[in-house]
Amino acid sequence: MQAALGAIAGLDAPAIDIVVSGPGGDIEAAYLVARTLRRRFRIDAAYVPWLAKSAATILCLAAEEIVLAEGGELGPLDAQSPAGSALAPFKLLEQVSGAVAQGKRERLPWSAASQKPA
Repeated sequence: MQAALGAIAGLDAPAIDIVVSGPGGDIEAAYLVARTLRRRFRIDAAYVPWLAKSAATILCLAAEEIVLAEGGELGPLDAQSPAGSALAPFKLLEQVSGAVAQGKRERLPWSAASQKPA
């Protein structure tokens, strides 16, 4: 990651295109690189010649446009960790927001009404 951030620091342009290809990797590192790129440049396009799975997909999402080659693929963003899905907190937030918006607080995961008897 330090090499990528060092390379970014040496660039001097208002906008860039990126080529992204890879099976995935460290989600946090990909987010930091994407955030650093977005803070320094307008990323016009992310070109995906083959596959950009998981962390590589996050890099693609930093661009204004994603251009997939004929065999190009994006991958899932549901990164896994020893604690389970990295998206679990966001899924819970979505569930809570939906229940509150519908006025169905009894459907909240922690409410007594939503608990099934043992």
